[in-house]
Amino acid sequence: MEKESLQLSSCQQWKVAFIHAFASTFNPQQTIAPSFFKLPEFTPNQLEAEIQKEDSELVHNIICSCLGNIFNRKNPIESYTKSLQDVVSEKMKTLDIDLDKNPLRDQKFNTLSVDLKLLLLYSMIEWQLQDSQAVRYIIDYCNTTTRKNQRNPIKSSPIGADKQKNTYWQFGESSCLWKETANKKNWEKVCKDKQELEAFVDQISSSTNRAEKALSKYIIEYVYPLAEKEERKKAKLEREEWKRLNPIEPAETRTYTRKRERVNYNYDNFYETDDSDEYLESSSSPPPLKKPTRSSSRLNNIE
Repeated sequence: MEKESLQLSSCQQWKVAFIHAFASTFNPQQTIAPSFFKLPEFTPNQLEAEIQKEDSELVHNIICSCLGNIFNRKNPIESYTKSLQDVVSEKMKTLDIDLDKNPLRDQKFNTLSVDLKLLLLYSMIEWQLQDSQAVRYIIDYCNTTTRKNQRNPIKSSPIGADKQKNTYWQFGESSCLWKETANKKNWEKVCKDKQELEAFVDQISSSTNRAEKALSKYIIEYVYPLAEKEERKKAKLEREEWKRLNPIEPAETRTYTRKRERVNYNYDNFYETDDSDEYLESSSSPPPLKKPTRSSSRLNNIE
Protein backbone atom coordinates (compact mmCIF):
# COMPACT_ATOMS: atom_id res chain seq x y z
CA MET A 1 0.00 0.00 0.00
CA GLU A 2 1.12 3.53 -0.64
CA LYS A 3 1.81 5.90 2.20
CA GLU A 4 1.57 9.66 2.08
CA SER A 5 4.96 10.93 0.94
CA LEU A 6 6.69 14.13 1.95
CA GLN A 7 6.76 17.05 -0.44
CA LEU A 8 9.68 16.66 -2.82
CA SER A 9 11.57 19.54 -4.38
CA SER A 10 11.20 20.42 -8.05
CA CYS A 11 14.50 18.72 -8.85
CA GLN A 12 13.52 15.59 -6.93
CA GLN A 13 10.15 15.47 -8.70
CA TRP A 14 11.92 15.70 -12.04
CA LYS A 15 14.11 12.73 -11.12
CA VAL A 16 11.07 10.67 -10.06
CA ALA A 17 9.40 11.52 -13.37
CA PHE A 18 12.56 10.62 -15.33
CA ILE A 19 12.93 7.24 -13.61
CA HIS A 20 9.27 6.41 -14.17
CA ALA A 21 9.39 7.61 -17.79
CA PHE A 22 12.33 5.30 -18.51
CA ALA A 23 10.57 2.27 -17.03
CA SER A 24 7.27 2.96 -18.79
CA THR A 25 9.09 3.57 -22.10
CA PHE A 26 11.56 0.67 -22.21
CA ASN A 27 9.76 -2.10 -20.31
CA PRO A 28 7.24 -2.66 -23.14
CA GLN A 29 10.13 -2.98 -25.62
CA GLN A 30 11.79 -5.97 -23.97
CA THR A 31 10.64 -8.22 -26.82
CA ILE A 32 13.03 -6.30 -29.07
CA ALA A 33 15.98 -7.00 -26.74
CA PRO A 34 15.22 -9.99 -24.46
CA SER A 35 18.46 -9.38 -22.54
CA PHE A 36 17.01 -6.13 -21.19
CA PHE A 37 16.13 -6.39 -17.49
CA LYS A 38 12.71 -4.83 -17.02
CA LEU A 39 12.28 -2.50 -14.09
CA PRO A 40 9.47 -3.46 -11.72
CA GLU A 41 6.08 -1.86 -12.23
CA PHE A 42 5.50 1.20 -10.05
CA THR A 43 3.70 4.51 -10.05
CA PRO A 44 5.46 7.83 -9.36
CA ASN A 45 3.47 8.08 -6.12
CA GLN A 46 4.76 4.68 -5.03
CA LEU A 47 8.36 5.59 -5.81
CA GLU A 48 8.07 8.86 -3.88
CA ALA A 49 6.79 6.96 -0.84
CA GLU A 50 9.20 4.01 -1.10
CA ILE A 51 12.32 6.15 -1.57
CA GLN A 52 11.70 7.59 1.89
CA LYS A 53 11.70 4.18 3.58
CA GLU A 54 14.84 2.67 5.02
CA ASP A 55 13.93 -0.71 3.59
CA SER A 56 12.06 -0.95 0.30
CA GLU A 57 11.67 -4.03 -1.88
CA LEU A 58 10.62 -1.84 -4.80
CA VAL A 59 13.78 0.29 -4.67
CA HIS A 60 15.91 -2.83 -4.23
CA ASN A 61 14.45 -4.38 -7.39
CA ILE A 62 14.86 -1.16 -9.38
CA ILE A 63 18.56 -1.01 -8.47
CA CYS A 64 19.13 -4.68 -9.36
CA SER A 65 17.47 -4.26 -12.77
CA CYS A 66 19.44 -1.09 -13.52
CA LEU A 67 22.78 -2.67 -12.60
CA GLY A 68 22.01 -5.76 -14.66
CA ASN A 69 21.58 -3.52 -17.70
CA ILE A 70 24.59 -1.30 -16.93
CA PHE A 71 26.91 -4.32 -16.60
CA ASN A 72 25.25 -6.15 -19.52
CA ARG A 73 24.69 -9.16 -17.32
CA LYS A 74 23.15 -12.38 -18.59
CA ASN A 75 21.83 -13.33 -15.17
CA PRO A 76 19.92 -10.99 -12.87
CA ILE A 77 21.60 -9.32 -9.91
CA GLU A 78 20.07 -10.21 -6.57
CA SER A 79 22.39 -8.35 -4.17
CA TYR A 80 23.61 -4.94 -5.26
CA THR A 81 25.74 -3.57 -2.38
CA LYS A 82 29.20 -4.21 -3.86
CA SER A 83 28.17 -3.71 -7.50
CA LEU A 84 26.57 -0.33 -6.83
CA GLN A 85 29.54 0.89 -4.81
CA ASP A 86 31.92 -0.13 -7.62
CA VAL A 87 29.95 1.49 -10.42
CA VAL A 88 29.62 4.76 -8.50
CA SER A 89 33.39 4.82 -7.95
CA GLU A 90 34.02 4.23 -11.67
CA LYS A 91 31.52 6.89 -12.74
CA MET A 92 33.10 9.40 -10.36
CA LYS A 93 36.41 8.90 -12.16
CA THR A 94 34.80 9.64 -15.53
CA LEU A 95 32.85 12.61 -14.07
CA ASP A 96 29.52 10.96 -14.88
CA ILE A 97 28.26 11.81 -11.41
CA ASP A 98 28.93 14.93 -9.38
CA LEU A 99 30.07 13.65 -5.98
CA ASP A 100 33.01 14.63 -3.79
CA LYS A 101 33.21 11.11 -2.37
CA ASN A 102 31.44 7.83 -2.77
CA PRO A 103 28.75 7.82 -0.06
CA LEU A 104 28.42 4.04 -0.28
CA ARG A 105 31.87 3.51 1.24
CA ASP A 106 30.59 4.66 4.61
CA GLN A 107 26.85 3.96 4.39
CA LYS A 108 24.44 1.50 2.89
CA PHE A 109 22.10 2.81 0.22
CA ASN A 110 19.07 2.35 2.49
CA THR A 111 20.46 4.78 5.06
CA LEU A 112 21.23 7.61 2.62
CA SER A 113 19.20 10.78 2.42
CA VAL A 114 16.28 10.94 0.00
CA ASP A 115 18.21 13.39 -2.16
CA LEU A 116 21.21 11.04 -2.48
CA LYS A 117 19.01 8.03 -3.15
CA LEU A 118 17.24 9.84 -5.96
CA LEU A 119 20.52 11.10 -7.39
CA LEU A 120 21.89 7.56 -7.58
CA LEU A 121 18.68 6.12 -9.06
CA TYR A 122 18.52 8.92 -11.63
CA SER A 123 22.21 8.40 -12.49
CA MET A 124 21.67 4.68 -13.01
CA ILE A 125 19.00 5.48 -15.59
CA GLU A 126 21.47 7.74 -17.40
CA TRP A 127 24.19 5.07 -17.27
CA GLN A 128 21.86 2.51 -18.84
CA LEU A 129 21.34 4.87 -21.76
CA GLN A 130 25.14 5.11 -22.10
CA ASP A 131 26.36 1.58 -21.34
CA SER A 132 23.56 -0.93 -21.81
CA GLN A 133 23.80 -2.86 -25.06
CA ALA A 134 20.14 -3.88 -24.77
CA VAL A 135 19.00 -0.29 -24.30
CA ARG A 136 21.10 0.92 -27.21
CA TYR A 137 19.70 -1.84 -29.42
CA ILE A 138 16.11 -0.86 -28.51
CA ILE A 139 16.85 2.79 -29.30
CA ASP A 140 18.49 1.99 -32.65
CA TYR A 141 15.75 -0.45 -33.63
CA CYS A 142 12.92 1.96 -32.84
CA ASN A 143 14.63 4.88 -34.57
CA THR A 144 15.29 2.92 -37.76
CA THR A 145 11.97 1.08 -38.03
CA THR A 146 9.57 3.88 -37.12
CA ARG A 147 8.15 5.61 -40.18
CA LYS A 148 7.73 9.35 -40.47
CA ASN A 149 3.98 9.18 -40.00
CA GLN A 150 4.25 6.87 -36.99
CA ARG A 151 4.84 7.62 -33.33
CA ASN A 152 8.24 6.49 -32.11
CA PRO A 153 7.53 4.38 -28.97
CA ILE A 154 10.69 5.50 -27.19
CA LYS A 155 10.16 9.23 -27.68
CA SER A 156 8.00 11.21 -25.27
CA SER A 157 6.18 14.44 -26.00
CA PRO A 158 4.16 16.77 -23.77
CA ILE A 159 0.41 16.15 -23.82
CA GLY A 160 -0.40 19.85 -23.96
CA ALA A 161 0.29 23.36 -22.77
CA ASP A 162 -1.42 26.27 -21.03
CA LYS A 163 -1.69 29.91 -21.99
CA GLN A 164 1.54 30.71 -20.10
CA LYS A 165 3.40 28.30 -22.43
CA ASN A 166 4.01 25.80 -19.63
CA THR A 167 4.00 22.23 -20.95
CA TYR A 168 2.37 19.19 -19.32
CA TRP A 169 3.69 15.64 -19.27
CA GLN A 170 2.23 12.23 -18.53
CA PHE A 171 4.02 8.88 -18.90
CA GLY A 172 2.92 5.30 -19.44
CA GLU A 173 -0.07 4.00 -17.51
CA SER A 174 0.24 6.55 -14.71
CA SER A 175 -2.30 9.33 -14.23
CA CYS A 176 0.27 11.64 -12.66
CA LEU A 177 0.54 14.98 -14.43
CA TRP A 178 3.66 17.15 -14.38
CA LYS A 179 4.11 20.75 -15.40
CA GLU A 180 7.36 21.99 -16.92
CA THR A 181 7.67 25.77 -16.74
CA ALA A 182 8.18 27.72 -19.92
CA ASN A 183 11.75 28.64 -18.96
CA LYS A 184 12.55 24.91 -18.49
CA LYS A 185 13.84 25.58 -14.98
CA ASN A 186 11.14 23.98 -12.85
CA TRP A 187 9.36 20.67 -12.89
CA GLU A 188 6.26 20.20 -10.73
CA LYS A 189 3.75 17.41 -10.23
CA VAL A 190 0.36 19.10 -10.44
CA CYS A 191 -1.94 16.04 -10.22
CA LYS A 192 -1.42 12.70 -8.54
CA ASP A 193 -4.93 11.16 -8.69
CA LYS A 194 -8.38 11.48 -10.22
CA GLN A 195 -9.61 14.06 -7.70
CA GLU A 196 -6.73 16.40 -8.47
CA LEU A 197 -7.17 15.83 -12.21
CA GLU A 198 -10.85 16.77 -11.95
CA ALA A 199 -9.98 19.93 -10.02
CA PHE A 200 -7.35 20.87 -12.61
CA VAL A 201 -9.73 20.26 -15.51
CA ASP A 202 -12.37 22.41 -13.80
CA GLN A 203 -9.87 25.27 -13.79
CA ILE A 204 -9.03 25.11 -17.48
CA SER A 205 -12.21 23.67 -19.06
CA SER A 206 -13.92 27.06 -19.23
CA SER A 207 -10.87 28.71 -20.75
CA THR A 208 -11.14 30.28 -24.19
CA ASN A 209 -7.48 29.47 -24.85
CA ARG A 210 -7.19 26.87 -27.59
CA ALA A 211 -4.22 25.07 -25.99
CA GLU A 212 -5.96 24.75 -22.62
CA LYS A 213 -9.14 23.45 -24.25
CA ALA A 214 -7.13 20.80 -26.07
CA LEU A 215 -5.29 19.89 -22.85
CA SER A 216 -8.59 19.56 -20.98
CA LYS A 217 -10.01 17.28 -23.67
CA TYR A 218 -6.90 15.06 -23.68
CA ILE A 219 -7.00 14.63 -19.90
CA ILE A 220 -10.71 13.71 -19.93
CA GLU A 221 -10.36 11.21 -22.78
CA TYR A 222 -7.01 9.58 -22.00
CA VAL A 223 -5.86 10.33 -18.46
CA TYR A 224 -9.16 9.95 -16.58
CA PRO A 225 -9.44 6.25 -17.52
CA LEU A 226 -5.92 5.66 -16.18
CA ALA A 227 -6.85 7.36 -12.91
CA GLU A 228 -9.97 5.21 -12.58
CA LYS A 229 -7.93 2.09 -13.20
CA GLU A 230 -5.45 3.15 -10.53
CA GLU A 231 -8.29 3.77 -8.06
CA ARG A 232 -9.69 0.27 -8.62
CA LYS A 233 -6.25 -1.27 -8.21
CA LYS A 234 -5.57 0.74 -5.05
CA ALA A 235 -8.95 -0.25 -3.57
CA LYS A 236 -8.22 -3.90 -4.31
CA LEU A 237 -4.83 -3.71 -2.61
CA GLU A 238 -6.38 -2.00 0.41
CA ARG A 239 -9.01 -4.76 0.68
CA GLU A 240 -6.34 -7.43 0.47
CA GLU A 241 -4.26 -5.66 3.10
CA TRP A 242 -7.30 -5.32 5.39
CA LYS A 243 -8.05 -9.03 5.02
CA ARG A 244 -4.43 -9.84 5.80
CA LEU A 245 -4.50 -7.75 8.98
CA ASN A 246 -8.00 -8.85 9.98
CA PRO A 247 -8.30 -12.56 9.29
CA ILE A 248 -11.83 -13.90 9.69
CA GLU A 249 -12.07 -16.57 12.36
CA PRO A 250 -13.97 -19.63 11.08
CA ALA A 251 -17.39 -20.04 12.72
CA GLU A 252 -17.44 -22.76 15.36
CA THR A 253 -19.69 -25.57 14.23
CA ARG A 254 -20.82 -28.68 16.04
CA THR A 255 -20.41 -32.00 14.42
CA TYR A 256 -23.11 -34.43 15.28
CA THR A 257 -21.97 -38.01 15.01
CA ARG A 258 -24.34 -40.83 15.56
CA LYS A 259 -22.92 -42.99 18.26
CA ARG A 260 -22.63 -46.55 17.12
CA GLU A 261 -22.90 -49.14 19.78
CA ARG A 262 -19.97 -51.44 19.84
CA VAL A 263 -21.00 -55.04 19.62
CA ASN A 264 -18.72 -57.51 21.29
CA TYR A 265 -19.20 -60.89 19.85
CA ASN A 266 -18.42 -63.82 22.13
CA TYR A 267 -18.98 -67.48 22.30
CA ASP A 268 -22.47 -67.18 23.83
CA ASN A 269 -23.72 -64.88 21.12
CA PHE A 270 -23.41 -67.66 18.58
CA TYR A 271 -24.79 -70.56 20.59
CA GLU A 272 -28.48 -71.12 21.24
CA THR A 273 -29.61 -71.27 24.84
CA ASP A 274 -33.00 -71.61 26.49
CA ASP A 275 -33.58 -69.38 29.49
CA SER A 276 -37.34 -70.01 29.83
CA ASP A 277 -39.04 -70.18 33.20
CA GLU A 278 -40.37 -73.61 32.29
CA TYR A 279 -36.90 -74.93 32.02
CA LEU A 280 -35.92 -73.49 35.39
CA GLU A 281 -38.84 -75.12 37.11
CA SER A 282 -38.84 -78.55 35.51
CA SER A 283 -35.30 -79.32 34.74
CA SER A 284 -32.51 -80.00 37.15
CA SER A 285 -29.80 -79.65 34.52
CA PRO A 286 -29.45 -77.46 31.47
CA PRO A 287 -30.13 -78.90 28.05
CA PRO A 288 -27.12 -79.77 25.91
CA LEU A 289 -25.68 -76.96 23.80
CA LYS A 290 -26.05 -77.17 20.09
CA LYS A 291 -22.93 -77.57 18.06
CA PRO A 292 -21.61 -74.22 16.80
CA THR A 293 -21.89 -73.68 13.10
CA ARG A 294 -18.74 -71.54 12.91
CA SER A 295 -15.42 -71.34 14.64
CA SER A 296 -15.68 -69.02 17.65
CA SER A 297 -11.99 -68.13 17.39
CA ARG A 298 -12.65 -66.43 14.01
CA LEU A 299 -15.80 -64.67 15.10
CA ASN A 300 -14.26 -63.26 18.25
CA ASN A 301 -12.13 -61.09 16.01
CA ILE A 302 -15.10 -59.60 14.15
CA GLU A 303 -16.51 -56.32 15.37
